[in-house]
Amino acid sequence: MSRKSETALLREELARMAVENRELREMVSRLEAASSRRIAALAAENDRLRLEIAERDRRMGKYENAHAPSLTGSLYNEKRAAFRKMMAEDGYADEDGDGGGPEPGGDGDGGKAEGEPSRRGPPAGHVGASHSNKAGRTVVLRVHRCGTCGRGHLRKLPPVVKMVYDFAGGNSMMVECVAYVMRRGSCKRCGGITTAAAPAISGTSFGPGILGFIEEYYAGRCTDQTISYFFDALYGFAVTQNAVWNARKAIRDLLEGAYREILCHIAEAPFVQLDESPIRMNGRQGYVWLATIRDATYIVAASSRAAAVLDIHFSRILDVPAVSDGYVVYNMLPVRQRCWVHLLREAEECAVRNGGSNTSCYFRLLSIYRAIKGRESADSSECIALERAVLEIASSYPEGHKFRIKLEGAAPYLFTFLRHPGMPPHNNGAELEIRDTAVLHRNV
Repeated sequence: MSRKSETALLREELARMAVENRELREMVSRLEAASSRRIAALAAENDRLRLEIAERDRRMGKYENAHAPSLTGSLYNEKRAAFRKMMAEDGYADEDGDGGGPEPGGDGDGGKAEGEPSRRGPPAGHVGASHSNKAGRTVVLRVHRCGTCGRGHLRKLPPVVKMVYDFAGGNSMMVECVAYVMRRGSCKRCGGITTAAAPAISGTSFGPGILGFIEEYYAGRCTDQTISYFFDALYGFAVTQNAVWNARKAIRDLLEGAYREILCHIAEAPFVQLDESPIRMNGRQGYVWLATIRDATYIVAASSRAAAVLDIHFSRILDVPAVSDGYVVYNMLPVRQRCWVHLLREAEECAVRNGGSNTSCYFRLLSIYRAIKGRESADSSECIALERAVLEIASSYPEGHKFRIKLEGAAPYLFTFLRHPGMPPHNNGAELEIRDTAVLHRNV
């Protein structure tokens, strides 16, 4: 390439770069002009908003507490300036010129006469949220003998006072506060301290009458909020939802020993029936778990349907042979009888929906159940043959069918009742016991 052609190319490149530089400068100037206009518009908007906020603050001052200084200070300062001007014109201004009144936020007496005591608390006529602790009746409970050794030589100790709210007695609609003064004594021989027992439950300030009212309404499908409303409407005695909850918790703690006895009694049974059902508890979704035998039933209300409920509340009876439905949580039970009624119901649903071979499979399952439901026991070889028959029926369903998978998983647990005489092939007993809670779930 010659020197002339190379120079021409460089000149063309310089000319192109000069054009691009000029275009970039023009673009920068346009952006600066646009940004300056935007900044000016934002500044004007900011000034307008400041004026609007100041006007709103001035208006809001009219709705503030007349007995307190203004939060914004604008309206209060205007009134104070006008008042000082009037006082100065009448010749009543103080030497320091403060108008004789307290400064905003100061510790003035608020216009009270000299020597008048200041009254604390809410304004006169305020209802309040708590009840008076003044007892309408006092009951003194004495102790005469030591609760440890049974002797009667006791040294007097300061008594313990417990305030209890309960119905006045009989058919009275009034709630009274009873002060139980429980005498205490220290035994001169063994040193044990004995306190007189009051007819009250630990954990709540309600007596037996009110506790019975709360439990009756709670058993009647009422939430804590509804019980609180009914109690206020019927007896004119305000009871918060927390107080109702604490009362129910106190009753539960009182019955904890009875619950343990029931659970221990169920643990000694040859078999147990388990079931669970959803229920609404205080407006939230919950579950009722149930373990029942012929003469006892253990019920637990929980917020979850997880296996942890069995581990926590039913740990003592997990080793007892159990009858349950097909809920997956019950797979953790070591000895389990799968409920035939639930299984046949699902097989019938498949037959109704799909027809064809599903109908014949349902009747084959039903014939097996009718043949064995009245039997008390069977040997291991016969149980294995029955399991194979069920698996053969399961293979008649299409591969991957939902009920086929369920039937194959249930086959090893369908004939446990033949190995444990007296165990039923279904959990109808648990279903009947939990029926009330199931109806409650549908109605609430």
